[in-house]
Amino acid sequence: MRIRIEVQDGAVVVRALGWSLRTGSGARRLWDALEGLLRNEVRRVVLDLGRVRFLDGGALEGVLAGERSFRRSGARLHLVAPSLVFAPYLVRLRSDLQAFPDLARALEGFAAPEVPRPQPAPAPLRLAS
Repeated sequence: MRIRIEVQDGAVVVRALGWSLRTGSGARRLWDALEGLLRNEVRRVVLDLGRVRFLDGGALEGVLAGERSFRRSGARLHLVAPSLVFAPYLVRLRSDLQAFPDLARALEGFAAPEVPRPQPAPAPLRLAS
């Protein structure tokens, strides 16, 4: 898996250039690049998986873990995944993961304010009898 990193419209775009993203060295290079951006305090990143047609379970978990890391650091990670069948499922699975059909819309998405994630309701109190 080759990746390309470029700056476009004030965001860093990380493009996966292979057809599949599987757990292993290709996915590791991608996650290392994302971690490097976080260490350098980049706040707006687009992960462009537009050419990827297959993600295995480990790579999918890496996408979700990457999004969590960005969110915890106050950064935003937008996902471009037009051909991935599961992209709508991901958005339902993780309402805070922002998936877009193309790069232009992902970049436009940074102009919109981030919607805070709803906090879970506190557990009901139980009274001792």
